[in-house]
Amino acid sequence: MAEIEGSADFSTDGKLRLRLDRWWAHGPRALVCMTNPSTAGAIENDATIRNLIRLVRALGYPGFTVVNWLPYIATNPSNLFKWRNHLLDIDGSAYRAIHSLAIRLVAEHAPGAPARFVAWGNLVPDVPHTTMILRAMSCDWRHDLLAFGVTKDGSPKHPAARGVHRLSPGQRPIIWCPGRDG
Repeated sequence: MAEIEGSADFSTDGKLRLRLDRWWAHGPRALVCMTNPSTAGAIENDATIRNLIRLVRALGYPGFTVVNWLPYIATNPSNLFKWRNHLLDIDGSAYRAIHSLAIRLVAEHAPGAPARFVAWGNLVPDVPHTTMILRAMSCDWRHDLLAFGVTKDGSPKHPAARGVHRLSPGQRPIIWCPGRDG
């Protein structure tokens, strides 16, 4: 089995993980958009990234790039929303700049991806930012957005889902949002 290599980009203050890559072969990497980063870095994996490696590798892709709905590092999603609400209260322009950065990162990586996965569970609200992320992920709705499965409410399953939502390697992805050219 090929060695897994990795890289990650963080903000200068270390509060935002802008991108994380894992690869084990050469070639275009799948793009995965989740909610918020946890503890994984350039070398270290957390439970989510370990599961994602198993899922993506079993599908035959040579690696993946992870981007996030919001890049704020929070091991508990409730902390992401506390941070989000606090930042909105004290500095809406800083919040909008981070939103724009997230969209720009997604848009930068989506065109070359052989597959685009949405994997944020039921944590992402139906707000204009979500539509902009989906538009960037799908390259203006041209490409299918895939999911590893869906929850009862139709949300795309997270790689670290537990219980009845647990994902197994080799599980075929589904088209979560069809693209015009997909």
